Amino acid sequence: MSSLLPKSVEEFQLKQYWDKFFAKRGSAFEWYGEYTDLCHVLHKYLKPANKLLVVGCGNSKLSEALYDVGLHYIDNIDISDVVIRQMSARNKDKRPKMTYTKMDMLSMSYSDGSYDCVVDKGTLDAIFSNNDEETLTLVDVIFDEIERVLKTSGRYICITLAQDYILDKILDRFGSHWLLRVHRVLLSNDGGGGGLGGALPVFVFVLTKMMRIASRPPIRVYEYVVDGSDECVRCEGVEGIASFVKDNQQYGIVSHHLTSLHPNEPAVTFDLWSPAVSSEPRYTLAVVDISKVKAKSGPFAIFIAPQGKETDWLFSCDSGRSQLADSASFERLVIVTLHRDHTYTSLEAVKEEVSGRAVELVQSGVAARKQYPVLTLGDGLGSRVVLCEGKSAYSGRYVVEECTGEEGRVRRLVFLDTPHLAQTEMVLTGKPSKSKKSKKTSSSYTTPLKPDHTHLLFDHHKVAIATLSLVQDIATRGREVKGLLVGLGGGALPMYMGRILDKLSLDVVELDPEVLSVAEKWFGFRQSERVRVHVSDGVQFVEDAADKKSCYDVVILDVDSKDRSVGVSSPPASFTTPLFLSSTRALLGDSGIFVTNLAARNKDMKRDILSSIAKAFVNVWTIAVPEDVNEIVVASPSASAPGLLSGTVSDVVRQLARSACKGAAEGETVEEWTQFLSSAVRWK
Repeated sequence: MSSLLPKSVEEFQLKQYWDKFFAKRGSAFEWYGEYTDLCHVLHKYLKPANKLLVVGCGNSKLSEALYDVGLHYIDNIDISDVVIRQMSARNKDKRPKMTYTKMDMLSMSYSDGSYDCVVDKGTLDAIFSNNDEETLTLVDVIFDEIERVLKTSGRYICITLAQDYILDKILDRFGSHWLLRVHRVLLSNDGGGGGLGGALPVFVFVLTKMMRIASRPPIRVYEYVVDGSDECVRCEGVEGIASFVKDNQQYGIVSHHLTSLHPNEPAVTFDLWSPAVSSEPRYTLAVVDISKVKAKSGPFAIFIAPQGKETDWLFSCDSGRSQLADSASFERLVIVTLHRDHTYTSLEAVKEEVSGRAVELVQSGVAARKQYPVLTLGDGLGSRVVLCEGKSAYSGRYVVEECTGEEGRVRRLVFLDTPHLAQTEMVLTGKPSKSKKSKKTSSSYTTPLKPDHTHLLFDHHKVAIATLSLVQDIATRGREVKGLLVGLGGGALPMYMGRILDKLSLDVVELDPEVLSVAEKWFGFRQSERVRVHVSDGVQFVEDAADKKSCYDVVILDVDSKDRSVGVSSPPASFTTPLFLSSTRALLGDSGIFVTNLAARNKDMKRDILSSIAKAFVNVWTIAVPEDVNEIVVASPSASAPGLLSGTVSDVVRQLARSACKGAAEGETVEEWTQFLSSAVRWK
């Protein structure tokens, strides 16, 4: 096979190449799909009475198949003497009305308006092998000739891979006075990977010639057909067509990459749209592979995460997805998460809608079939209700929504620039309905649901609270403990701190006034004499407080970076500068502690942040958050601090933890807190 491929793409234009190709290969070589792959599209536009011209016919069986189903008026042309003789001899007796003629499509001898349809299966791609000036001139001549021999309302059906320069030329040349419609064709022999070489998908452009009337504006109609349906989407301009083609090409490249297994590698993720419904993604697919040795359940399965679960660790990060794949024990698991702003009628409907695309991702060597195992959690499809939508000048668009979780009904705040990351989550409490059939929705409670401030749902908040037991004054001195928290979110952390610490005086700094409004309206946050919010820049507040000689027993950072291009999502770079860290150090007495959430996927950046903290503080510890990318960093300005900060987890730490936990909700146990502290690792 390799000897039949050209040495360079320019050879596709040469008559000598094709003579040699067809002399060596007597049988048809259907690079752009078999008749069975294309017929469902072609027969939408071809009628038995139509007169067809097939340009660059080669030895494709397409014309023969069309003839055999009743389209007898077919003329075929090709530049190669060899293939014309072969095809003429093969069809002379079986298909007497069909002709094969050696002819250059750059200069066709047919009269103007001779044909109802011109079919081009890969010929444009063969000639249009590059976009230099000479080739562009040839293509212009070809398009002029095709337009000339077509009748008004006739169709040019171009089957192509639509590489960028070809797509641009088609959209430019046929952007007005033509009706332009494009289909993507799923080939049966490539599992969805596409056409030539398996990476690029095949498209069918149906270009209908319209009459030009000088007194009327140009006709501009651009449409594409959604895969696997007759659903036609109208675009406002050629940009919509270009986006459709390029999205499908990207998907084809991903599918081709996934023909083999990639165990122990990060998940390959991409979005799926339903363009006729919304411009926002409808599903996100994450493909996770494990080794064949681990796969006890089979080669391939689909897992549908319930609505509202996309922020869960199992579905939102590589470590969680890997654990889910290991538990499911399939060689390849396609994890499907559902997006807000869409309606999903039932789990069965989601399965039907998404499985067609998902099964295209089956690895090579696995028998192709339409149905594979579809898994989900006990909640099934779950539920999601959007309570509030808004836009912040600092954080962009956001939503407040309610979902069903393991703890019951959960309310969350999500910024839509990071839709798979919840900023705040709170359990809602109310008096449950007595109906046994009632599901966990707002309507299944007889009293209004209210945020429950006795629970913390984020594990990194639990670890941060555990570190408060290291402040001696909380348990031993009985005086007011002063705290500073930078980052309000929905207010879960400060409300919890205020509830368990009777003598806490807490300043909360929040940059975004919209966040404060959301916390108060939707998450039950309330300011008091002991918990006060300052709407201010956190960095500036700390530096100003240090200049004023203010003092705190604990400073906690719970701030996310808005720059998602870097490898650290928390804390932002402005909170790790020498000036900020030295100002924070100045705020703390010898027994105080500095606590920050650290979420860093870039190991070098993580090391640099910890090194910067270590330059400002005497002792620095990191505490891993279970099943999360987050870590809690604890730093002390003193070399003589109790418990953990002296290097050991001792009985005094347990006593401090027990005191801090006094009155805490069931489940927030002393043992859990002590376990967090015992996992601390000293940064050297």
